[in-house]
Order: sequence, then C-alpha cells, then structure tokens
Amino acid sequence: MNGDQLQHLSRVIVNIDAATIENAQNKRMTKKAQSALLIDANPIVTFFGYGFSQVNNQAKEMQGNLYMAGKNVELLFKFTTRLQDDVLWIVAETDTKFSAFGLEPPTDFGGAVQCQDDLKIQVQLPLVKVVDIK
Repeated sequence: MNGDQLQHLSRVIVNIDAATIENAQNKRMTKKAQSALLIDANPIVTFFGYGFSQVNNQAKEMQGNLYMAGKNVELLFKFTTRLQDDVLWIVAETDTKFSAFGLEPPTDFGGAVQCQDDLKIQVQLPLVKVVDIK
C-alpha cells in the first residue's frame, strides 16, 4: 500500500461458500443458479490469483484460476480498490460462460425459460492491514 493505493499484490487465495452465490439481477433465480453451479456437490469456490498488473491509469487486472462446480478455469479479473474505514476493499469482476465450467445455464418454468450462457462473476474482498503488535 502507498497511502490508499494498492502497489503490489503477488498472490491471492480465496475460498468462498458457494451458498453465498446469488443472481444480483433476479433474486428468484438465485436458487436455480446455485443448483446449476452444483453447489451441493461443490460447496466451496476457490480463486487463486497469481498475476497483478496495471498499465498507466487503466483498470487493475489479476490472472488466476477459479475452481467452481468441480472444474478449474483460468480467468482474467479486472478489479478496483478503495479504502474505507481502514479496510481495503477489492472488488473483482470477470465475464465467462457456464459452458466454460461444463455446465448448462439455469432454466425456469419447467425449462420453458432458458438463461443465456453468459456468467458474470463479482467478488468483494475486505482486507485489513496487519500492524505490528509490540
């Protein structure tokens, strides 16, 4: 950190409870999305980020692997940071496809409504700066 700016991030490993995954645009579809993502068989989603970059004032990016629904997929996340009440918030987003994970998109009304293959992933991480205790 340099003031409130992130200067270096070499590796991030995040485990997420798959039951916290939701459909932000349609709450009704949250359970159907969770079912499509096979959360009962794969209750943990893991992101391992290993490459941070930023060119000039463009968005920060982190390359990594996302393990979800029993599949490991390499993705590039764009992310922003903000400092709020001594907590550094990292909000990372990427677009991928259900099919990248070998999944069928969720359906509704007995299959009469088929969702698109598009899958937007957003992760919000609160990081607290560690201070030396003497």
